[in-house]
Amino acid sequence: MHAMKHLTLPLLLCVALLLTGCADHYRHVRIVDSATNQTYYAKYATNSRLGMSFKDAKTGEIVRINDNTEVFEMSKEDFEKAIAE
Repeated sequence: MHAMKHLTLPLLLCVALLLTGCADHYRHVRIVDSATNQTYYAKYATNSRLGMSFKDAKTGEIVRINDNTEVFEMSKEDFEKAIAE
């Protein structure tokens, strides 16, 4: 029982790292869905094994794309110009 107590915390830390460490996070991006050629803009986006997820800055819709995305990081100024168009 004593040995199990010492393994619990390291095991929980490893699981937490696996869950959070497998995602890429982006800020101020243009995202192109290669399957549909649809272009989106997002202030924040996350790309993980489950796909890309973000809130489209132009429509406010939550978007999830499984595969075939291209991500282009932008300056804040270029991002704001793009969503104003």
